[in-house]
This record gives sequence, structure tokens and C-alpha cells, in this order.
Amino acid sequence: MSDETDRGDGYFPRGESVLRMVMEERLVGMLYGSRALVVGALEPMAFTGTYLRSRATRTGDYYGRLLDTQAAFEDVFFKPRAEADRTLDRVARMHSRVEGTVEEGIGPDYPAGSSYSASDPWLALWTMAVLCESAYAIYSSYVRDLTDEEKVRYWDDWRLFGELFGMPAEAAPASWEEFREVYFGYIHSDRPHVLQMANRAAVAVVNLPSPAATRPAQRVLYLLMAGTLPDRVRRMHGLPWGLAEQLAWLPLREAVRVGGFVIPAPLRTGPVGERARRVLDPLREREIGIIRELQSRLPLPS
Repeated sequence: MSDETDRGDGYFPRGESVLRMVMEERLVGMLYGSRALVVGALEPMAFTGTYLRSRATRTGDYYGRLLDTQAAFEDVFFKPRAEADRTLDRVARMHSRVEGTVEEGIGPDYPAGSSYSASDPWLALWTMAVLCESAYAIYSSYVRDLTDEEKVRYWDDWRLFGELFGMPAEAAPASWEEFREVYFGYIHSDRPHVLQMANRAAVAVVNLPSPAATRPAQRVLYLLMAGTLPDRVRRMHGLPWGLAEQLAWLPLREAVRVGGFVIPAPLRTGPVGERARRVLDPLREREIGIIRELQSRLPLPS
């Protein structure tokens, strides 16, 4: 890694990094964060640690947290190493404060008195895993699938990403195939447990309050995101997905894939963080009030 630092580019150089190629697709940037939040909520301790130590817990501003997180990730995906390192140092300081215990049991893996920490190998892997798989699911659904060689490089990139954010190197499966076995093995096991507040936060982020004029577009974004979710994840969150949604999603998926061949790359690719903030900022206050009300009625273990 040190030999590359002097090149003046980022950790994921354009033209070399498969992670960057995937994340530069704006549709991926628009959807992977909310999808990762929905899937990530299946791990109750990961959600609890984030919830108890997050500014969003005090303010109810889950959209703000999602946007701040996206901005930090885009610094590391796209910017020169000096800028990425400043963001990584800031996040490391935040993570150093994320630790504690739960007084009540939360799911089959965590009895009362269990501890959590941002440096826990499994929790660090899970946090990275939902980002990695969410970005891949959207890219492979709406752009194209990666080749076998690209999947190897994609996973190597995400292992580096996880290590940059503090994940122990030994926590990551050695190959893409092993990663998929671990990831889907967890999802389809008896270990996932969705806390009520995790469900409400995930559903709130998916169902952004919006003016009537933008609701058709919001519906399209929901179909694009939820169409890539495993059935079990949709069921555990109670997300609507029946025959009507499936019949709407299938032609939509094909239209987006075909459209990707004709839309010029400058319009289709690039970071989305600032654009997302401009769109969402005017809509956040109403949702903050809803989340605060839910927090008052659904407290998590302290």
C-alpha cells in the first residue's frame, strides 16, 4: 500500500478499481445506502451499537446520518488519499467511542450483558458486507453482472475498504465465493433479529416523505431498491412486495438496463452525495418528528 501512496491518486484509482467502477454508477450511489440500511438492520447488535452512539439518536435525523455516511464513503471511494485519510481519521475517532453493553437480550446471539464495539470483527465485517453486496446487487441488476475476474478484484477492493475503516484483515473471508456463503448463510439462518426501532428506521428511510408531485419517482426508486432484496429481508421488515410489485419491477429493470446503453456516461456516472443532500434536506424535518415520536415509544436497551 505504501508504494502506491506516492502516486497522488486515491485508494481506488479510476480504470483499475472495480469498486470504483461500480460506485461511479449514479443509480448505485442513489440506492445502495438505503438498501444496506435495510439489510444491515437484520443484525441487532450492529443496529444497537449504531443507534445508542449516533447523533441521529438524539436528533431523529436518520436521513442526515445517511447523507453524512454517504459523503464519508465517497471521500474514500473517489478522492485523493490525503483527503480520504482525513475522513478516515475522523471516522476512527468516532468509532473509538462506539462501545458498551446491553442490559436486555436482543436476538438469539446476544443475551443480557452482551457487549458491542465498532472494532468487533464480526460487526465490522457485517457493516462492510451489506455495503459491498448492496452495491453489487444494484449494479448487477441494472447495469451488468461482473465477470469472474472482476468479482475477485471487487472483493479485494472491499476488503481494503473494510480495513481502512478499522475491520481486522482476518475478519474478511478470503474469496468472493466464501464471502457470499457467509453473508447469505447469515441472512437465511435463525440468527437475524429485527428490533422494532431498526424496522421503523429502515422503513422510514425507504419511504421518504415527499411532495405529491415526486411520489411517482419515489415509487420507482422503491421498486428499484426493493426488487433487489432477498425475499426474507422484505418479509422481516414487512416491506410490500406482491404480484403487483413484481410485475411492475420486471419491465422496469429491463428498461433501466437498456437505458444504460444509450445514456452518455457523463450523465450516468459520478458521485451523488451532494445531489442527494440538496433533494433530501427540505424533506427531513417532517421525518425527524416521526422518528422522535417512535423513539419515545420504542426505547432500545441502554
